[in-house]
Amino acid sequence: RAPRHHASHGALNLGVDGVGLSIGNSRRWTGLRLNFQDADVAQVNGVNLTAWYTERNDGMVMNGVAVGLAGPVGGRFNGVALGLGAAVASDGFRGIAVGGFAVVSDGDTRGLTVAGLAAVSNGAMEWVNVAGLATVGDGAMRGLNVAGLATVANAGMDGLNLAGLATVA
Repeated sequence: RAPRHHASHGALNLGVDGVGLSIGNSRRWTGLRLNFQDADVAQVNGVNLTAWYTERNDGMVMNGVAVGLAGPVGGRFNGVALGLGAAVASDGFRGIAVGGFAVVSDGDTRGLTVAGLAAVSNGAMEWVNVAGLATVGDGAMRGLNVAGLATVANAGMDGLNLAGLATVA
């Protein structure tokens, strides 16, 4: 495997003490942050708008609203994550996560999750999870889980679980 390349954190920051408007890949920001592709971001509080998907942002903590054309990618999302393609979290979602194709979490997913094709969580899925094809949780699923084809949990299911073909726990 090739050594990890560290991202440049060059940005035009219009504000004081990390608060205001940031255009570019600022590492920490509070306010409005606009960037083409997030990479190695530590934390954003406020609104983060990004255009392209990244594979190097798993440590980011996002508090507020994250919107991405390809999809927001980060560690933990607290608030709202909206992606035309997908919303991806390495540590989990708390709040609302919407992906045109998928919502994928390597941690727990708690809140409202809506995906065109699949909502997948490597941990628990709690509250409301809706997907066109499948909702899949490696942990327990609690609340309302709805999928066009299958709803699958590796642990128990509590609440209302509906699927066109199969509901499996």
